[in-house]
Amino acid sequence: MINSPNLPCWRNYPLASETSRIYQLPVRVDNDGNAAALAEALWGAGYGYRNVFYTTIGTGIGAGMVFDGEVYHGRTAAAGEGGPG
Repeated sequence: MINSPNLPCWRNYPLASETSRIYQLPVRVDNDGNAAALAEALWGAGYGYRNVFYTTIGTGIGAGMVFDGEVYHGRTAAAGEGGPG
């Protein structure tokens, strides 16, 4: 976790590796929009579609995109970011 605006004590915290170490499972960390887009593509309303765009409104406006079953992060890892978090 590089920078979490809502959890300032988690700056540069190795969340994925620590969780993986504790549970002895492979772990990946992503933002809520990307995770929700992937979940919809795999099991939800987007199941069976090749490409899925998901928008989320919470503490900010976010989005996630899934192309051919993979979350699209873009060149700067900010693809799909719909607004400030």
